[in-house]
Amino acid sequence: MYRSLTLLIFLLALPLYAAEVYKSVDTRGNTVFSDQPSANAEKIEVQDVMTIPALQTQPPKPAEAEAVERYTELTILTPKNDETYFRSEGDLIISVQTQPALYEGDRVVVYLNSNELLSGKSLTYNVAELDRGTYQLRIAIKDAADKIVKSSGTITFHMRQTSIQSPQTAKKPAK
Repeated sequence: MYRSLTLLIFLLALPLYAAEVYKSVDTRGNTVFSDQPSANAEKIEVQDVMTIPALQTQPPKPAEAEAVERYTELTILTPKNDETYFRSEGDLIISVQTQPALYEGDRVVVYLNSNELLSGKSLTYNVAELDRGTYQLRIAIKDAADKIVKSSGTITFHMRQTSIQSPQTAKKPAK
């Protein structure tokens, strides 16, 4: 209690020791503020500094079951990166591998050119009638809350369409 009383008296006495401030203009026309009076200086009444008490914050909560990576692997098996496929060969087959197997409540989502194309529990999908062109493919696994828990890298593949105007490769006679 003695310490508290001493501290209180000290804090109440602080404003009595506040420095006086003087304002003057030097020979070059600059405004000068000082705690020492000079010729033609006027005393400035300094207002108390406004203080704001610190906010009471709560310590961070321990991480509630940090997001443990449930899948160690998510790989696109087909199509292969930078390969060319022909429409005449049939549907494009997208095949995926996960490690470990897909958990209950999770689903595979197929993104083609950044747009969600297909989703489900399967690890193999058939995509029919893709137009010719270059495509970007990415696979993700989403949980029941629709949050992505694992994502594959993006691969690029190309679709071509056979044309009657394309020169045919001459078949070599069998020897």
